[in-house]
Formats: sequence, structure tokens, C-alpha cells
Amino acid sequence: INYLDKKIFPLFVKAASKNTFIEIKIEGYTDPRRIIPNYYYEENISHENKNVTSATEKTISVRKLDPMNNQTLSILRAYYTMQYLKDRMKELPIYTQLKNEGRIVFILDGKGVAPGASRDRPTDFPANRHVRIFVSQRRTN
Repeated sequence: INYLDKKIFPLFVKAASKNTFIEIKIEGYTDPRRIIPNYYYEENISHENKNVTSATEKTISVRKLDPMNNQTLSILRAYYTMQYLKDRMKELPIYTQLKNEGRIVFILDGKGVAPGASRDRPTDFPANRHVRIFVSQRRTN
């Protein structure tokens, strides 16, 4: 967050044209274990992936009592990481400016089980549960 505040956002404001925006893509991953209980019991979540430039779904959502599996968990991991980032950045004036101008877009992608994850290596499970965050400059369509 500090790097975004001190480096990325100021450089973007200074150098970017008005038809560009910052895309913050968050990919969620899980370990390969089965999930028990296998239903989602928390509040509904939904996020529209605007200006999608990849094969990512346009809208992601998880509803109460949806089946809980690794794909669903990876979506939730990406969603709650976005919520965390937004909460931490809301105090940053430059983030607020860019957000109000519609120049920051979050793209969420639940990737499911992490590549290379195996049930045969339970000591790797903590490392399998992660997110990847990519920050890019994009042009509006």
C-alpha cells in the first residue's frame, strides 16, 4: 500500500492520459484440501469486474448457502483482499482522488487450487493459500 501511495499513484497522476486507468487484479488461490462444511454461510458478496481485459468472469458472486469448494474459497480470498486494500487505502488522498475519477478498477479472479499444490504435501498448504496482486495501467475501451 505504501508503494502504491508513494510511487505508483503519483507517477500515474503525473504521466497518464485521461483515457487510462489503474487496474488492480487480485487472483485468489487455495490449498487442495476438501472444505467441510461444504456450504457458504456468510453474507452474500458480489463484484463487477469492469473493463475486463482477460478471460476473467465479468461478475463474481457468492451467495449464502452456495456450495463451498476451493473455487468458491479462492473467489472469497480475492474479494476480501480487495476489501482489505480498499479499507487501508481510503485514508490516502491520492487513492480517493483516483477512485472518485473512476480511474482505479479492481479485477477479481478466483483461480481455485494453487498450481502445483498436492494433497501429498500438507506442509505446503499454508503457502498454497495466497493471493497474487498485479497493478497495471490500462486504456479505456
